[in-house]
Amino acid sequence: MVKENSIVKRIIGIECPTDKVTDRVINVLEEYDLDGQYQITSRIDEDYDETRLKYYRAFSETGDKPDLIMVVKEGKDDYVAKVVDAYTE
Repeated sequence: MVKENSIVKRIIGIECPTDKVTDRVINVLEEYDLDGQYQITSRIDEDYDETRLKYYRAFSETGDKPDLIMVVKEGKDDYVAKVVDAYTE
């Protein structure tokens, strides 16, 4: 559990180009587990035009690690994105 809290703390606040969010998250995950392979899926918020929120789920391919859920706010120019919340499930 301590490891998951450390990962979440490192991921919240990531700010980067929108198309680099998954790369940045995977880099953090792999720092904590060098042997892990991760997949990331995403979906937009139902009110995306107003909220600019996108939800990401990172999960290990082997299924032996908890999933990581992230809430990412994208800028109006679709260039910058920031992870505003994250938690494990």
